[in-house]
Amino acid sequence: MTSIRGGRLVFSLRPDGLRARAESGGAAVLMPWLWLRDHCRAPHSFNAGTMQRRHTPAELDPNIAATGLDWLAARDALEVRWNNGEPPGFYPAWFFREILESETPAIGEKFIRPQLWDARSLAGREPVVDFGAVAAGGGEWLMKAAEFGFALIVNAPPSVAGVRAIAAAIGHVRETIFGGIWTLESGGAAHQDTAYGYEGLAAHTDATYSPDAPGLQLLLCCELESRGGESTLVDGFKVAEIMRREDPGMYEFLSTLRVPGVYIERGARLRACRPMFRRDEETGRLAQVSYNCYDRAPFFPPSPGDAERFYRGARRFQELADSPEMTWQRRLEPGMALLFDNWRLLHGRRAFSGFRKFCGCYLDRETLQSKLRVDFGRTL
Repeated sequence: MTSIRGGRLVFSLRPDGLRARAESGGAAVLMPWLWLRDHCRAPHSFNAGTMQRRHTPAELDPNIAATGLDWLAARDALEVRWNNGEPPGFYPAWFFREILESETPAIGEKFIRPQLWDARSLAGREPVVDFGAVAAGGGEWLMKAAEFGFALIVNAPPSVAGVRAIAAAIGHVRETIFGGIWTLESGGAAHQDTAYGYEGLAAHTDATYSPDAPGLQLLLCCELESRGGESTLVDGFKVAEIMRREDPGMYEFLSTLRVPGVYIERGARLRACRPMFRRDEETGRLAQVSYNCYDRAPFFPPSPGDAERFYRGARRFQELADSPEMTWQRRLEPGMALLFDNWRLLHGRRAFSGFRKFCGCYLDRETLQSKLRVDFGRTL
């Protein structure tokens, strides 16, 4: 066995791969030789300008193995000599550190820990940001939005231009059946959706009928001459955690039973299906709460007993989501906007009378995830 140190790392040559660990201790990782060759960062294998490989799996020698290691101190990198005469492999120290520090099999992926909240724990801690800070391009407010699932933006231009400016600070607007940037006007008939009426809306997530529901929603109040109509938010991850503690079996059931959502209007029929609590297949973490009593499509659970169980679970979920103890609410005045995580928070509104005009848009979750990785090295 050959060992070598460098870059605060310790490497060992094993018959089945390269073993790496931090010099300070901690768990070691064994990287099979073929895997290591595939991830070579030398110019003949990797284009540093595009961050893409120059080879395919078919071009790799399945019997490749290392015969020796060298530490290149001037380049803070490990060089690996191969048994088949190929040019040496090159691996910067940061490559191994990302592997050793990674929280998931996706190398380099680190997650922001959600700050779960209810009405009492959130009081006085709401992530409020002035539009000026958003327009200036600073990212700290987005980190808070990621932790709490939303941000309240004040002093924004009460117009489509305001929506466009906030969206541009995050990424690009998502086009949906409602368009890119849309207007939500009380009594309007642009779409056959309950949101265009005056009645209250129970806590829900949007686009349960979309296979990839938008990850973010932005709502900006532009005009207001009404009574009532307070906007509401509920931390769906907190509701899920309460249900998991109360009844682990029910939580597991709602994490596996696929519930369909549908949106129907003239010329459109959208449909998708997923569990109320969707876990990430790679990490097992709760990734998405998907619940909309308005858009739920007719479906038969696998058995009559499952049907009873679903309604019992949905009833408990709705009771928690609509309870004052879980609900944050605010009457949005012109120039106030809510940006919220549609995969985590449920939103709604109180009934109202009069006139309200909101502008808004959806953004893809990947847009925020990318910005958080670039600015903070972490993501949702």
